[in-house]
Amino acid sequence: MGDERWAEILGYTLDEIKTDPMLWQNQVHPDDLKKGIELWEKFLNGEIEKYEYDKYRVQHRSGKWLWVTASGIAVERNLENKAEAIPMEDGFLNKWLAKIPVGDKLIECIGVCFVQFDEQGKIRRNEVYFDRTELVSEIYKLKKYL
Repeated sequence: MGDERWAEILGYTLDEIKTDPMLWQNQVHPDDLKKGIELWEKFLNGEIEKYEYDKYRVQHRSGKWLWVTASGIAVERNLENKAEAIPMEDGFLNKWLAKIPVGDKLIECIGVCFVQFDEQGKIRRNEVYFDRTELVSEIYKLKKYL
């Protein structure tokens, strides 16, 4: 994931995350990885409407295990109810909608997800980018009043 917040959570810089396409797979606890991939595949195939992986472990750069949650919905699905994706070399690009609670508001951020696979079918690159303009603005407003 090419996201500053994700980098911060894991103890890395954004540049380090962008240059390590396997970071997500390598940082997820081995006992949690299979479920995460299975949920992702079910989501893409339209078997579940929302990708939601509640409370899985990722390893911080220091070695400490952190509990995190991931969720998202497809902004568009095709006639076969599969998450609409644009095929790309060794992977795909699709749109995402994230709903993030900030104070008493629910902020909607639309973004894109870029995923590439290696020869064995394992994820070698997974990046999510969102327009966080409204999100950052609301967080800033909330911090002013704390």
